[in-house]
Amino acid sequence: MEAGDLPVKDWKGDALKPTTWKELRDLAVYIAVPNPDLGDNNVPYSKKHYQNVCARFGDPKENFGKYKTIFIDSISQASRMSLPLL
Repeated sequence: MEAGDLPVKDWKGDALKPTTWKELRDLAVYIAVPNPDLGDNNVPYSKKHYQNVCARFGDPKENFGKYKTIFIDSISQASRMSLPLL
């Protein structure tokens, strides 16, 4: 996820490019696991959200277990995605 791909244009490794805030939230909970303070409520980053994402994409350990580092770029683009269009 990059506003412009210049910093990563020569990257030869795996890349995911979420294009919506929903996709980015799903990816975040999938990689980072749910927030236990949210309990079983059906809200973003909750256990229920995590379970729904895992049901769609499978076990995150199988999909991301081979990685030691996950690099996310760019925070500014994520911020833009999170804001509704005016």
